[in-house]
Amino acid sequence: MDDFPKVLCGWSWEENKLFKLALAVAVAVADEEDPDRWEMVAAIVGGKKSAEDMQKWLQYFLNNKIANMMV
Repeated sequence: MDDFPKVLCGWSWEENKLFKLALAVAVAVADEEDPDRWEMVAAIVGGKKSAEDMQKWLQYFLNNKIANMMV
């Protein structure tokens, strides 16, 4: 973990881990159509980032995972 960048695209390692945890919680307790779902994720991450930031980060993460799988 020492070689993991402290900040990745404006997200700290801790925020990224909390984001993954928050997604798991949101999937478990909130319906996909729940309008407050991303607000819940943002609150779990710490509230410094918006619900829109959460959605953008998920899209970034998914795009990079797919790109890395193709290499």
